Amino acid sequence: MATKLYSLFTVFATSLPSLALAQTPAATAKVVMYRPFKLFGWGVNYGIYHEGQGVCGLSNRRYLVMTVPTGSVVLRSHIMGLGFVKEERLIRFQAQAGETYFIQTNPRYWSGALDMAIVPAEYAKGRLQRIPKPDHCSEPFSFNQ
Repeated sequence: MATKLYSLFTVFATSLPSLALAQTPAATAKVVMYRPFKLFGWGVNYGIYHEGQGVCGLSNRRYLVMTVPTGSVVLRSHIMGLGFVKEERLIRFQAQAGETYFIQTNPRYWSGALDMAIVPAEYAKGRLQRIPKPDHCSEPFSFNQ
């Protein structure tokens, strides 16, 4: 009887780690999106959306940090406010687990849309040093993370 209880206990105990792994969330990647200082559009915020959900209103000379699931990522942006001109822009990329992606944004002069492009980490590091703080909806970011 004791050996049956012991074997039942060992089967149960060895299956716990696999059950815990099955319940962990999918792997994620980090996206750091920033908007360097531009005189044009300095008072305009841009809505940033991921999977149809509003993430943030990105301000001039600010950045935001978000966590996205691995795989295909589509981020959208459009000008916030009255809605006369709401030209939407998007960026698509494949996110790998544990990677950090840096996206620089630039407002377009004639349409008011926000262009987005993935940039190298070293380039982004230089630009982010000139941006004093995150936007109101983001956590601070450090290259030491």
